[in-house]
Amino acid sequence: MVELAARKNLTGRGLKADEFEFELVDDKGNVIDTERNDKDGDIRFKPLTYGRDNNGIDDCGEHRYVIRERNTGEKNVTYDRTEHHVTVTVGDDLQGNLTAKVEYDPTDDTAKDSSTMPATPTDKTKGDAVGDGPSTTPGMVTTTGTRPEFTNSYIPPATPAIVKTIRQLAKTGVSAPIVALAAFTLLGVGLTVAYSVRRRHAVTSRHGR
Repeated sequence: MVELAARKNLTGRGLKADEFEFELVDDKGNVIDTERNDKDGDIRFKPLTYGRDNNGIDDCGEHRYVIRERNTGEKNVTYDRTEHHVTVTVGDDLQGNLTAKVEYDPTDDTAKDSSTMPATPTDKTKGDAVGDGPSTTPGMVTTTGTRPEFTNSYIPPATPAIVKTIRQLAKTGVSAPIVALAAFTLLGVGLTVAYSVRRRHAVTSRHGR
């Protein structure tokens, strides 16, 4: 059994349990599991099972998946639209046991194209899903690569003009953190202008007397 996982980050305010939804998609485009984040941002999909039947036919080979976030329409939230690729390579240890290697976001560009992916991918370790290096867990499963992370940005309600600018930035494909930075900058400018106008008005009123 192989359990795939991801992580959710939210800037602008605290993250809530079950707030965002994530899909595990197979290489045929079928959504095979949907899960939500917990209060700490962890996302864990139901275990995938690989095996061998009574006729000796097994699941050895490469199995490709995509982990992505669903846009559930939360107000004032800019969603992370990144699609993270996962390759699970099932093998045989020649002692009657199946093994599985999980690789998150393979660094080889061809890993995202099953028609050009070599039969045996190169091991490009980037640190495992929860630690600093490759790990072996019960069940002959090794995990390499960095656990996928999704970062959304919460932007406090603003004036229509600022909201329009933020939406225009988001439509251009700018990453969520950059959109958030632009939003907070615009909000800061707006608050500064509003404060200056009020201050000038107060000074004028005092001199008018």
